[in-house]
Amino acid sequence: MRYARLVVNARGGIAIDAGANIGNHSVFFGTFITPHVICFEPNPKVLPILRRNLVANGVDALPYPVGLADAEGVAAMALEEHHRDNVGATRLAPSDGEGAASVPLKRLDDLMPEIRARLGAGARVALLKVDVEGMEEAVLRGAGEMIATDRPDIFAETQEPADLARLLAFLGPRGYRKVASFAATPTWHFVPAERFYRALAISRAFWLAWTARRVWRRLVGVRGASRGAG
Repeated sequence: MRYARLVVNARGGIAIDAGANIGNHSVFFGTFITPHVICFEPNPKVLPILRRNLVANGVDALPYPVGLADAEGVAAMALEEHHRDNVGATRLAPSDGEGAASVPLKRLDDLMPEIRARLGAGARVALLKVDVEGMEEAVLRGAGEMIATDRPDIFAETQEPADLARLLAFLGPRGYRKVASFAATPTWHFVPAERFYRALAISRAFWLAWTARRVWRRLVGVRGASRGAG
């Protein structure tokens, strides 16, 4: 997320981490981008770890133990056997099986008055990161009013090409464009059209520098190996 540090102009704004998991991104946001971090993590098994990580890293973030969606309600979260070692891959889904936990679902738009009251009525959301294992579109639909008024940079994971198509179908008419993607499971950066060319220039410069560093390290490694062989 070093790229986010370069491209997001927080200016004291809010960073929202939807699907915070154990807090890696929340800690980064709070350390390098803005002191105002709001994180959402509905998994009751992960929440204690998230809270400890925030405290241990001196990040004064506000964790909400709810899932974000496009309608208020309740969902069941079950940690399937093949996800035991990857709690970040846990999905919210109908379940009445053993070990399933009921978690509340909220619309981000409904929570924004409370968030602004805590951080200041004029505080705007500068960054919205969404990694919720296939529910990204629902999170954005539940944040439509905030997106329209605050115009944040949005980073959203997509599992499949169809997921990206749905996000574009939602964000495109709202004046957003996609800039670049990151990570093995693509995480796309979306920005308002008025900031697109600035973000695109930063993205290209970032990846050019990243590629140059990788090439340099490989060259250094080859030279070192050659000297060792000699």
